[in-house]
Amino acid sequence: MSESPAAPVFLAARRTPGTGGPGIPGRAVAAGRPRPVARADLLICGVPWDTGSSFRRGPAAGPAAIREASWVLEEYSLAARRSLEELVVLDAGDCPVRAGDPDPEATAQSIAEWARGLVSAHLAPDGLMAALGGDHLATVPLVRAWRDLAVGGPPPCVLILDAHADLRHQYEGQTWSHACVTARLIEMLGPARVQAVGVRSATAEETDVARELGLAWSWRGVPEPVDIVRETDEALARLPADGPLYLSVDIDVCDPGAAPGVGAPEPGGVSALELIRAVRNVAYGAMGRLRAMDVVEVSPEHDAGGATATLAAKLVREAALARLSPWGIGRRG
Repeated sequence: MSESPAAPVFLAARRTPGTGGPGIPGRAVAAGRPRPVARADLLICGVPWDTGSSFRRGPAAGPAAIREASWVLEEYSLAARRSLEELVVLDAGDCPVRAGDPDPEATAQSIAEWARGLVSAHLAPDGLMAALGGDHLATVPLVRAWRDLAVGGPPPCVLILDAHADLRHQYEGQTWSHACVTARLIEMLGPARVQAVGVRSATAEETDVARELGLAWSWRGVPEPVDIVRETDEALARLPADGPLYLSVDIDVCDPGAAPGVGAPEPGGVSALELIRAVRNVAYGAMGRLRAMDVVEVSPEHDAGGATATLAAKLVREAALARLSPWGIGRRG
């Protein structure tokens, strides 16, 4: 394993000094050789936005914590039998967002424009964008960027792994809240192009809406037990087979015993291993359609021992390398 850098960048995205910075694409490593990047196989970016949090704040520090935690991991995945060193990996830094945001809708538009520019300029046609959050509200502008990029073709489909239904029209008087994320995505894309799994916390009204919409978690009938691998597979099969797939992982879908560093902990969740398997299955099942993902709601202030941030980093690695497996898109030449 490599020594930790002075400033955290995601594992295997080691920039040459002076060529990168927050929001400024620099250099990346491909098979151990630094070179200028035009198109990355794995494009890392951070969205340190914490406007939508409702219980306790802290996810704005998530991107830096995930990057730093990634350095404890090997580049090689035993499950995929592939290495990040086979990829061109670019860490493009963080989107410049303001703390105490007075106008979340305007900020969301700026995030969408920023992400759209990064993808257009730096992501390979079969590459994967991996965004590090930030609270779950960051997913909305990131998906908007992919919708805008799909002009003339099918819009993205979104698969959400989350402990919470997030189907409220508003929460505490705010329509821009992490409790409204799934509702905002359905408004944007339509109910057929959004699925959610792993939910174990919802209001009676949200449960009724979920059943009407056919969201995967509502088919379960009872909150426990959650077979998230099977539920994820079934949800993926119900999404349209056209357009890019966007995977959003709210890390609180995991049990707080395995992922304590979250803004809204919900007991009774899945294990870290179950979550890793579910994410791998999405990468295997979606193949080259999986073009973007995020891991959100990591709150370092509450993350004893860094377990939550390390799990988030591993999810990114496993998703990126599962796409290179014999079941995925195959190795880029």
